[in-house]
Amino acid sequence: MDDPNIHIKNRYVPNDELAKDICDSRVAVFPYSSSTGTHTVQTSLALGCKVVATDVGSFKELLTVDSGLVGDIVPYGNIKKLVACMRESLETDFDCSASAEKFSRIYSVENWAQFVFNEVKK
Repeated sequence: MDDPNIHIKNRYVPNDELAKDICDSRVAVFPYSSSTGTHTVQTSLALGCKVVATDVGSFKELLTVDSGLVGDIVPYGNIKKLVACMRESLETDFDCSASAEKFSRIYSVENWAQFVFNEVKK
């Protein structure tokens, strides 16, 4: 793909660089083959960036239709679907501010502390 709007970084990206890249982007794309402790999708959502990610690890849970967060999940290895989602995302106007606010509410420290407190009390 030879598109000046698409920048590929196939390497570890430090937190400060990741945050800058996300803030400078309309869409963050994570075509991972597996996922463990990465927080790329969460960081993107919290910063108000639309996400296109493969259906690995927690990505599919974060970006389900029920979550109300702005993003698309594509099957791992489906390059045509990945490219189509990327292009559609770049060609579509969308506002991620409500998604970023919802993400911040859902995953706030206060909510998680209350959840842990309630679980301990059981």
